[in-house]
Amino acid sequence: MLREALSRIRRTLHWRGQRGAVIVLVAALMVVLVGAVALVVDVGMVMAYRAQLQKATDASALAAAQDLPNTSDATDTFNDYMARNLPEAEAVTAPEVTLTFLGNPVGTMKVESTQEVSLWFARVLGKQSTTIRAVSAAQRVGADLMLVLDRSGSMCNDHPGQPCPYCPSECAWEPMTSVKNAGVYLVNQLADETMMGVVSYNTYLSCDVRLKYLKNEAAAVVAGIQRLEPGRGTSIYTDIGGGMRMATDSLATSGRPNPKIVVLITDGLANVIKGRYYDRLSPCVFDSRPLNWVVTQANYAKEKHVIVYAVVFGEDKDPRCPSGQLIYHIGEPLMKQVVQITGGVYFRAVTTDDLYPIFHEIAGYDFVRLIPAP
Repeated sequence: MLREALSRIRRTLHWRGQRGAVIVLVAALMVVLVGAVALVVDVGMVMAYRAQLQKATDASALAAAQDLPNTSDATDTFNDYMARNLPEAEAVTAPEVTLTFLGNPVGTMKVESTQEVSLWFARVLGKQSTTIRAVSAAQRVGADLMLVLDRSGSMCNDHPGQPCPYCPSECAWEPMTSVKNAGVYLVNQLADETMMGVVSYNTYLSCDVRLKYLKNEAAAVVAGIQRLEPGRGTSIYTDIGGGMRMATDSLATSGRPNPKIVVLITDGLANVIKGRYYDRLSPCVFDSRPLNWVVTQANYAKEKHVIVYAVVFGEDKDPRCPSGQLIYHIGEPLMKQVVQITGGVYFRAVTTDDLYPIFHEIAGYDFVRLIPAP
């Protein structure tokens, strides 16, 4: 009995000694666990804030680069977009930004943004805050641009000895001349780093000027535009889809990563597919096959990352249609569908004078991209 009692006492004392050791061990592990929780929570928070800072810096740099080479405007735009893209948070101080402008003329901007992020759990370990950093660089680039011009019979050009049978009787309407002059104006408005070519279409297609750097070969592009004449004989119809296809394929040959742009001008409705003319089903009802052909080429352009800016030009009225319906009203939805598919812009030019502000606006689109920070 005595022996059993002594043995029981020894076991009890041994367990109590282990319990004390376990308490010490648990206390030590709690410190490690708290530290691990602090690390996980604070690191996750810091990574989230850094991603947010990087996105805001990238977006603001892209917006600001549109204003280059005007560094003052670019700085103002960057600060404005940064304020709008980076939401306020108590855990983050206001960002400190350093802008560096590069090039002559300036075409690139580098941005370095830093912020102090307040930590939560890590304060237990004596760490109050940490610094996050985001670096971005944006560059203004010239586009690869194809000017696609309508040369159908309705694009009149009244020359002595060469009357255009499709011109109004007063012969004051010369859209071909107007479009050519506006095309030359567009060339003179574009940046030197732009590559530009010209495609024209009527019943048939013509690659009139292959892509050329305007810095060195603007004169060749201008000459190609000035040579254009409206169609005669059987070359009077309108293959808009074919013109888009030829321009898209031409842009694919440039090899540059720059934006691919088609500026398409038409004064009528598509009625040709690969040289075959599709007549109206009635005076005011058009065959849908050439229209579907245009939509197919718009989707092809989208696949090739080509953006189409469509300009519908002129104001032809057909007295056979109800209420003197405008022919361009029939073509207008089609062109709006094209720009919607490709992410472009639709323009309406009723008169010659309308073309110039439209081309000025297109030339003013500065195309920018993010590049590795220099």
